[in-house]
Amino acid sequence: MSKWQSNLNKSSVKPGYMNRRRRSSEVKRLRLVWEQFMSTQEAFYRKFQIKHRLLSSFLLVSVVPLVIVALFSFWYSYADAKEKVGYYSVQLTKQMQMNAEQLLADYDQIANTIMKSDVIQNEFKNVGSASELERFAVDDKLDRLLSSHMVSKYDIDGITVMHIDGRYRMFVGNRMVPGRYQSTQVFSKTLNEAGKPLWLAPHDNEVAGVFRTSEKVITYSTLLKDRWSGHDLGIIAIAIKPQALARLFEEQEFLENGDAFIFDDSGTYIYNRNEQLLGGRAEDDKLREMIFRSSSGETGSEGTRSYFDYESGGSKFLVSYTKLNSNRWAIVSMVPYAVLMKKTNLILQFTIAILIVFLLFAVYIALTVSSSISNAIHGLMGSFRQVEKGDFHIRVDSSGKDEVMKLGAMFKRMVDRLNHLIHELYRTKLMNKEVQIQALKAQINPHFLYNTLETINSIARMKQIQEISQMTRALSSMFRYSIKGDQDFVTLRAELENIENYMSILKVRFGSKISLELSIPDRLYEAKLLKFILQPIVENAIRHGIEMKKGSGTVHIKAWEADELLFLRIDDDGLGMTEEKLRELKNRMKQELEIYDYGGKGIGLWNVVDRLRLYYRERHRFEINSRPGEGTTVMLAVPLHPEAPQALFTPTA
Repeated sequence: MSKWQSNLNKSSVKPGYMNRRRRSSEVKRLRLVWEQFMSTQEAFYRKFQIKHRLLSSFLLVSVVPLVIVALFSFWYSYADAKEKVGYYSVQLTKQMQMNAEQLLADYDQIANTIMKSDVIQNEFKNVGSASELERFAVDDKLDRLLSSHMVSKYDIDGITVMHIDGRYRMFVGNRMVPGRYQSTQVFSKTLNEAGKPLWLAPHDNEVAGVFRTSEKVITYSTLLKDRWSGHDLGIIAIAIKPQALARLFEEQEFLENGDAFIFDDSGTYIYNRNEQLLGGRAEDDKLREMIFRSSSGETGSEGTRSYFDYESGGSKFLVSYTKLNSNRWAIVSMVPYAVLMKKTNLILQFTIAILIVFLLFAVYIALTVSSSISNAIHGLMGSFRQVEKGDFHIRVDSSGKDEVMKLGAMFKRMVDRLNHLIHELYRTKLMNKEVQIQALKAQINPHFLYNTLETINSIARMKQIQEISQMTRALSSMFRYSIKGDQDFVTLRAELENIENYMSILKVRFGSKISLELSIPDRLYEAKLLKFILQPIVENAIRHGIEMKKGSGTVHIKAWEADELLFLRIDDDGLGMTEEKLRELKNRMKQELEIYDYGGKGIGLWNVVDRLRLYYRERHRFEINSRPGEGTTVMLAVPLHPEAPQALFTPTA
């Protein structure tokens, strides 16, 4: 082998080796990317239950392709059906437009025939200067002429001719205008049209009294002109029954489940199946604007035809319309797509039924496979949730020997031990709360006894009068109320009697400076509430509000019930509090319950707040509001039917 060949072999080996190394490096990178992807997928799937993983995987592989094929098939058939329905609606709209133009042309022809008659061109023309006998002759000829045309069409309700000078009119059928007709809308609007025919939306005739009809009519009116000079001779008005337009929709079978109407560019109904809407404005201005302001559609000698999709009241409609050339009317039909696409919807329902059956079968297979794995885990999770809600009476199936069953048995033993400890803690805390309640109740009597005895002592030194006897009796009643029995709840009547005894003692001291008003419904006097709740609030109102006020003051107590709660509001017209002091007071009331060292100062209000918290917990309301110089309002609400506090936990057997 030559040197040249050896170099050639070396150069040919080296590129192959480099390619293999490059491919190996690319494989490693792809493997790393794949491992990262799988790790991410595993982390994602761990967020779901095993049953849900198996179920979702099976559905993804089997159901999703079927759903895609079914949806594509339905979309194609729906689009094809929609295109055919749109084409059919255009043809239908064209036919309706042609029929409407022909119908309106018939009335125009009747008016032209009457205008060209000899009676109009000769006798009617000069009726203003005719004698009374000649007028009778004109009346007779016009009556025969107008009657012959009226009976030719069943839908004509009346025909009226009016002389241009306003001094003569003749009619058959519906008396449309009064004798003085120059101010009527038929006469004035027809003159404003300058020779163009006028179509008036359904309206009542413009006469009063017995000749006024309850049925509305559509009026066609135009000028009567001299065929030689072209001068205006008068006006002819034809009253047409709105039912004449119903024939336009008689052969449209698919409109039976839809809506069809005619309205003008102002939105006034010319024809509607609901006769109460005739002559009224359409509520949907958006639809009117889309029809009369839209530049889309086909434009030609027949008018403008178009159709579009429209949603109203949560339903989708195919709206077909045509705007007439002879006036400013539009014929509109609204047909629900649910009717038009009935066959397509049947295909959709059949497809959905197949999908549901297949889905149920797939779910059954997936649940059967996964239930043996996940049932034990779900049972243990249910026990966890039960304990989380505060129910420690759990039952765990520990009959098996697998790891999940062993974990359940261990959890059951832990919960039983925890329940026992919580019960012991709760009993200790409940005993402490009871001690707090008794301590708070006991603080009221010595405090008030001290104030009352001071008052009696002062009066005894100053005067020797019978008022001391009254005060002593009131004080005795209050003592009996405070030490009577050991029940914590009393009737509202008993609580108010205690307040009245308290007020009678104060009246001896203050006289007419203080007064008490009650607004209590009779049915609430026997309502139960916590003992000694109202008296401290009233005392606080007098001591800090009315006593330091110049002049007299009133404490008003009002009670009412709502939502199974007894509401009590205590108002006074004393000095009130500043916003800063009120805010400080409310912040202190939001603090957690503790045993305060009241020191004999201001114990009443705090006593009430603490006792409400201890007895009613979250089932009560307590609010206080005040304004300087206007007084203070305290409102509280407690259950109408109070119950004794129940233990939160009970030990397991």
